[in-house]
Amino acid sequence: MSLEHPKSAEKPGEFRTPFCNAIFKEFIAQYPEKTEAIKTIFKEIDAQAIDNLDVFRSTRFPGVSFSYSKLTVTPALIEKLGSLQFSETPTAAISETPEKTEGAEADPNAKRHDYFLFTAMNLPPGGHAFTAQDVAIDRFLRLIPLVAVPLARGEKPPQVNIYFLGDTTGLGGSVTPKWLIGTQLRGFNQDGELRAEFIKKVENAEPETEDKPHIVLQGVSKGAIIAEKTSRYLPQHLRKHTQRLLDNPAGDHGDEAILDRARKGLQVLAGYRRELAYHAGSNMMQNLSAEGGPFIRYFSNYLATKKGVPEDNRSQRSLKWGVVLSEVGNLVKGTSLDTQEVRSFIRRGIDDPVTKSDARTREVQEKVARGIPHPFFQRGRSSEIPFKGRHFFIYHRYHRWSTILDFAQKAGRGKKWDWSPKP
Repeated sequence: MSLEHPKSAEKPGEFRTPFCNAIFKEFIAQYPEKTEAIKTIFKEIDAQAIDNLDVFRSTRFPGVSFSYSKLTVTPALIEKLGSLQFSETPTAAISETPEKTEGAEADPNAKRHDYFLFTAMNLPPGGHAFTAQDVAIDRFLRLIPLVAVPLARGEKPPQVNIYFLGDTTGLGGSVTPKWLIGTQLRGFNQDGELRAEFIKKVENAEPETEDKPHIVLQGVSKGAIIAEKTSRYLPQHLRKHTQRLLDNPAGDHGDEAILDRARKGLQVLAGYRRELAYHAGSNMMQNLSAEGGPFIRYFSNYLATKKGVPEDNRSQRSLKWGVVLSEVGNLVKGTSLDTQEVRSFIRRGIDDPVTKSDARTREVQEKVARGIPHPFFQRGRSSEIPFKGRHFFIYHRYHRWSTILDFAQKAGRGKKWDWSPKP
């Protein structure tokens, strides 16, 4: 099997991964003066994502696995940006404000920042690591200042890593009959335990170590539920330094009354259909669809030749679909988030058909009318922040990205820190 560069049916893409191609086209349409800078970023993301692609095979759950990849924001990238021709974007207000609360618990002095991103619900062979790459791209760009600021000061920057995790049912993943039963009996707690096993292996940190990483678990939709469950299975010495960012958690109605759970369950099913229909005709989805099939073939060949992962047989495909249907059932039945004992930041789109609440919309409108432009609500120890958006908000923070690129290019032209290993 060959590992040729995947191509869309119409035109070869700049990059191998579909999200890089689709988002690149949209960004340069709005900011053509930033073409070379964003291309430099996306080349780095695309190369790292493919080079670091791997499969995690669980020891806690024998026979269960999922694909993942890793991105690192490097000083070399900042210097590369600094070498490009510079064209500054006119200053303008940034409209996407709910993320202001994300860093409220971040440790600015941490030597390492590790972000773990969890994918939303997807049908096989979707749900693999690259299903969450849109979140990873946005996160990568918005973490560039963590490295660029120290460089501009001539200081050593922290290590900044982003891991994006696929599902067991996605391409590269595997499930067992026992895993299917666990999904039916334990819901997403089983997924949380599996992801915690992966994170503990990545961190490999003992309680007494001085290296205390700042850890962020971020998930969208079903991924938000799994992110919160994952936190419960981390050892205390890691949980102390872990922040949870939960975007539009689907099925967050497990502790409501029976009639309310039934109503919310029906809303989940209807909301997903409405959301898919809403995005179906967008340029983003059309570009992703055009490249989806070729990339899946490329991805499958890569796994087979580089990682020894064969294509799913009939039994494995049947098991995966059984797990997905059980997960849909779990979302409909509802699962509760621990907001009383665990501090999380929950973001909900006001126009999200999957999780929308008329009562919450009225509360938001009342606060805005009282002069509170960016209201938030307290749920136990957690904060819930409404924002103007839908369920799957494929990221359009392009102005923010542009201003970050401006700063990174300036930082890359300034004083350099020599990060090469010393003898």
